[in-house]
Amino acid sequence: KGPGAAATARRPYLILVPVVNTNPRRQRRLLKNLCGLEYPPREDVTVSFLADAASMSILERKGLEECGYMVETHLEAAGARQAKDAAERHSLSVQMERRRMIAESRNTLLDSSLREWHEFAIWIDSDLGFIDPKTMRVLELSGEAIAVPRCANADGRGAYDLNSFQET
Repeated sequence: KGPGAAATARRPYLILVPVVNTNPRRQRRLLKNLCGLEYPPREDVTVSFLADAASMSILERKGLEECGYMVETHLEAAGARQAKDAAERHSLSVQMERRRMIAESRNTLLDSSLREWHEFAIWIDSDLGFIDPKTMRVLELSGEAIAVPRCANADGRGAYDLNSFQET
């Protein structure tokens, strides 16, 4: 949790970030993306992580709080997920179980992070290559209760995130 007074501040924006079984390259990119957001003001944001201990220690060393965010960490139990290579992880035969585990982990993070004063929440995954610095403002201005950005492949063709509500 963040330092004393900052931890109790009522910050209306909540960024939820699952960072489990990820690598240092993705973690550096995630930090760059989060620190590059132009909106909302840092003092209005809490970043809440669901992370394994190894992933979180790397992010803490990189200094997310130095970007001006208040950070909460919720550690996932060791061994809660089995690491799989990309081919196995994306195989259709494991998708139902994989998506169940993803949903369960995300629900746990949301349940432990969301407070009555949060007005906006967004999920930001560690595998995103680029986040437009204005993303949160665009979503907020949509006026929708639930808005989902489209996550495109690097070449701009096709959807990257097939677990997105918008795509499935």
